[in-house]
Amino acid sequence: RELLEVMRLRGVAVVLHPREGEKDGEQVVTAGQPPVGAEDLTHIALRYLGPRLSGGAGRAGLAGGARALIENHFAENAAHLGPKVAGIRTLIAVPLMSGENRRGILLGLNKVPGEFDSTDLKLISSIGSQAGAFLENYHLYEELQDLVMGVLHALTASIDAKDPYTSGHSRRVAEISKRLAVLSGFDARRAERVYLAGLLHDIGKIGMPEKVLHKAGRLTDEEYAEVKRHPEVGAAILSGIRQTGDVLPGIRYHHERPDGRGYPKGLAGKEIPIEALIVGLADGFDAMTSCRTYRKAMPLEAVLGEIRRCSGTQFDPRLVELLLGIDLEAFLVELRNIDSQAEQMFTRSQR
Repeated sequence: RELLEVMRLRGVAVVLHPREGEKDGEQVVTAGQPPVGAEDLTHIALRYLGPRLSGGAGRAGLAGGARALIENHFAENAAHLGPKVAGIRTLIAVPLMSGENRRGILLGLNKVPGEFDSTDLKLISSIGSQAGAFLENYHLYEELQDLVMGVLHALTASIDAKDPYTSGHSRRVAEISKRLAVLSGFDARRAERVYLAGLLHDIGKIGMPEKVLHKAGRLTDEEYAEVKRHPEVGAAILSGIRQTGDVLPGIRYHHERPDGRGYPKGLAGKEIPIEALIVGLADGFDAMTSCRTYRKAMPLEAVLGEIRRCSGTQFDPRLVELLLGIDLEAFLVELRNIDSQAEQMFTRSQR
């Protein structure tokens, strides 16, 4: 959009190539009023401009092409591309490079008035270089995020693997937490962070003795004290990962209660972060609707009654109302399907 004004253009387009391993085709982003559609822009970029620009020997590898080019008689020169290109009077293009790889092509269409000149070429070349560097940094950041998420999912799986009765618990708590976050009005990014807090809420149990996790009877005071350490242990484990900083409150305080009788700090009411209240309710709901070593899953009606009874004491009343407003029978089926799909993916990855 800024290029439209700075270079006085009718339209601007970026044709981005898919990354290695991606099955989707080119992505086209436009501003202004390009005279042709995304399909034609892709055709022009790949078949006409690509071989003439740097990286023209394919999307990777230099072919001695130009760093940028101007076509002030494009419709005449590219008439073989079909009648649709007649609307493109003038064109300027620059490759978006990452090292020796071409990540895409930036196109300026129909300068108003007149034709493109050397000043335009220098300007768009500079912008293309900066955009190429930005794309490279963005992809590196994406890969780092993927790596971090992979490690976090592996840690979560290691917790669930210690106790077959809680297998999938972290995944389900994450899904329930995200649903409650969306219903609470959180934007997409914040809802995803709540999902992550739900996924990692029990990570502090990683060092807990299995005899405590598997115990069917009542815990001793010493064993219960060990269990109560897991929120702060989990937060401590993750505190060294910068990308998880904003999810730590949801992990550290998910066992706090509105009535102040929770742990580890005994917070009450508005002292408790909303993210922690969400994860706490999600955790309680999944615990009641799942089988454990010491009991079978509770019937849904009994679960709803218990949640209503604990509204305002163990659970936040506003969140309870949001949860009870969901079609919970259908939601439980959805959660089991997510579990099943995750198990299938894990099984395939182990082959």
